[in-house]
Amino acid sequence: MNKSQAKQVNIINIYLANGMQDTAARSLSSLIRSAMTSKSKFELVQIAKMHNLLAHPEFKCGFQIIN
Repeated sequence: MNKSQAKQVNIINIYLANGMQDTAARSLSSLIRSAMTSKSKFELVQIAKMHNLLAHPEFKCGFQIIN
């Protein structure tokens, strides 16, 4: 994960702390779709799993994630 993605993840954590799961799910899925490396995608998916966002209706990453 690069510096800009880490900064966005911090913002997503703020969304989650404020109860804004839909905004966090949209933001994180957008980050996953735009990630350039598979390692970054994997790390971001792990963050989504940690916050139980994979099943959220607003989480649309564009590929199938196997739990």
